[in-house]
Amino acid sequence: MLGRRQAALLAVIALAAIAALALTGAAIADDGEQPAAAPAPLQPTQVVAEIPEGYNQLFPLQWGGGSLFQLKSRLATMGCIANTIWNYDDDQWHSYNQYNVPSTLNADWLAAYGEFVPAGNLFATCFDVCEFNYFDAPRGDIPCVSLADLRESEVWSDIGRDPIDDSVECTDDFDRHVEDHVLSSMPLYPGVCIFRLSAPSGGGYAVYPFHPFGRQWDGGYYPHPPSYVVVYSRTPPHSNAEYNRAVALQTEIHELCHTNQYFHFIEQMQPDRLITGIPGALATWRTTKPGSSFIDLVGFAQDAGGDWSLPDDTMITDIYGLDDPFELAAELCALYFVDRMGERSYYSYHEVANENSDPMRYFTDEIVEWIEAWVALPEIAEG
Repeated sequence: MLGRRQAALLAVIALAAIAALALTGAAIADDGEQPAAAPAPLQPTQVVAEIPEGYNQLFPLQWGGGSLFQLKSRLATMGCIANTIWNYDDDQWHSYNQYNVPSTLNADWLAAYGEFVPAGNLFATCFDVCEFNYFDAPRGDIPCVSLADLRESEVWSDIGRDPIDDSVECTDDFDRHVEDHVLSSMPLYPGVCIFRLSAPSGGGYAVYPFHPFGRQWDGGYYPHPPSYVVVYSRTPPHSNAEYNRAVALQTEIHELCHTNQYFHFIEQMQPDRLITGIPGALATWRTTKPGSSFIDLVGFAQDAGGDWSLPDDTMITDIYGLDDPFELAAELCALYFVDRMGERSYYSYHEVANENSDPMRYFTDEIVEWIEAWVALPEIAEG
């Protein structure tokens, strides 16, 4: 296993050298005499790159500077789950390896850059989520399958979901505000799609995100793309069309915020942190850096019976998720994006709405800092 990995690293270094020469040559004008005009400096966290269609192919990128997680997150919004990142600096190569490696392999990179990656020209490879696994499993393998195949498989029933009618298509028909302001700024698995369904018989209103993670017998997890969210329409609709619009928009973003939390499951999880058994989403998310830091930030505590609650003196009230960190984080995430795009939250339509019922008052500098560190990348201005 290690021998094969070392060989792969050597191959990547060779490819990186070739790419470096190509990138240097690209700075020369076509006539080979005059240098091309210097490109405009990139904004922080901005990436300029052409992501190759195949996986594990080295490609050059321009980086505007930011944290290592922001670099990986920006690549994720472009459809690349980063496997390795390379930088040629002071006549030597520094590499960061994301998955299934001992921490010592990244010691040189972390010593050189820490968690902040300066602006410049870098190189990266992406991994194929269908081929990815943390370790070889002796039994219980679940293949990576398409959504259509998943509907027909035993895996679907094993994870407790009723099949969605085959006549319903999972599309990229997200709200245009979501497409413009959320999908481009929040790291998710590539290929996320959305089902829009009529409400179940009997009316009511419900939504849920779903990411079909298969469980290996030994506790490893495989992601099964595409990840998707399911949104049921409200039946009957509220008489206020603007309210219906606010509910639909905020709900769609809330469920995408859950997909971001699922993204962290694999992005942050290392082989020595795999959890045996079948944990719930909260049990897994709380082991990640964003999950544990959010719980500490808002003061959540869990009693002996497993119930969660906020401290008595909490400022956070009258909002969904007061008894579940996973839900509260997604709700604050949704409200952050709703506010960023200049829309109204559905809380503002409550009959007794006033400034004290506006949940935006919960957005302290610390909560905004948490969201912008782990969830919401800055928007890149065009031009």
